[in-house]
Amino acid sequence: MFCAYGRDLGTLEELGTLMAAIATDADRMRRLVATAEADGFEFDD
Repeated sequence: MFCAYGRDLGTLEELGTLMAAIATDADRMRRLVATAEADGFEFDD
């Protein structure tokens, strides 16, 4: 789950569009996770 608050509705809508493109594309999500792990990010799962 992700939640964002702000006063700039356009920016929040743009963020939603960008995130949806990744969240609905399994290959892009795998690449994102692999890149984050390679950069040292530790997922709490």
